[in-house]
Amino acid sequence: LDAYQSGEGGTHMAFRHIVVPTDFSEPANHALSYAVEEAILHGAKVTLLHVQPVDARTGVYYVTGAPSSGLEAGFDVVAGGRLAMAPVSDPTVVRQDYSDEALARLRDLVPEAYRDTWKVEIAIGRPADTIVRLARERKADLIVMATHGRTGLEHMVLGSVAEKVVRLAPCPV
Repeated sequence: LDAYQSGEGGTHMAFRHIVVPTDFSEPANHALSYAVEEAILHGAKVTLLHVQPVDARTGVYYVTGAPSSGLEAGFDVVAGGRLAMAPVSDPTVVRQDYSDEALARLRDLVPEAYRDTWKVEIAIGRPADTIVRLARERKADLIVMATHGRTGLEHMVLGSVAEKVVRLAPCPV
């Protein structure tokens, strides 16, 4: 009963914890603005969530300098037409951690006034299932998310994350 409060328009639910999944798209940013309004209206805490696919944890790239002149297999043609090994420099290793990148992007989305009270989380898994699981675990009472509005064959083949979340969520979406 304490989850309800009386207002001018009758009885409505007071949300205490709002989960806001984002894929950093324009529609997701638009949904976030609605979540901000709801959070202010209800004094709710917010968890801003990004779900990454299982295979997107870390990318490691080996980048070498520009290929030397001559053959690209690491050989140089020297005077007299002989082949000699070209000096090969050590590769530069670039490590891209998608989780760190996503956490930084999530933090950038949190309004300045809520930096201390909002949480940002990265989860790994299938988006709809992961959103629903996290909403249950965090005892969320509202999920605010965008849909990309796919229609026709693309929708039938890919399904809709938002549609699946609406069907399985433990709270309003």
